Amino acid sequence: MQKEYPDSSAVKGYYAPDLLAIIQWRSGNSDAALSTLEGAKQNDQISLTPYLRGLIHLKAGQADLAIMDFGTTILQHRGAMALTNPVLIPMAQLQMARAYQAKGDMASSSTEYGKFLQMWNVNSGQEMVREAKAASH
Repeated sequence: MQKEYPDSSAVKGYYAPDLLAIIQWRSGNSDAALSTLEGAKQNDQISLTPYLRGLIHLKAGQADLAIMDFGTTILQHRGAMALTNPVLIPMAQLQMARAYQAKGDMASSSTEYGKFLQMWNVNSGQEMVREAKAASH
């Protein structure tokens, strides 16, 4: 991408950093991934960056930081995200529920799972829907 589109602000600003961070994270280097994503933070409202950061924080046992990424960065500022990456909104809602669950806050987790179910096709039969239905009761 960087060779084909060397002047692209999207490639330089978030596509390349997001992909590099995924590679770093999957290679077991969460700190490097978070550092890479920090450099792309100015594009949080139009990229996968905050979602990826939240996933990394959640998997690292940093539920409070994940809640900030999913809740504050994505769910409370849906404007551009709703246009550029609309599927991230319900996915952030699902991850928010998981983050509260990881914290042991089952009441908040249940509420967030319920919000996810309001956004998603609850008749899809997907595993994440079954998970949300079971946890929201």
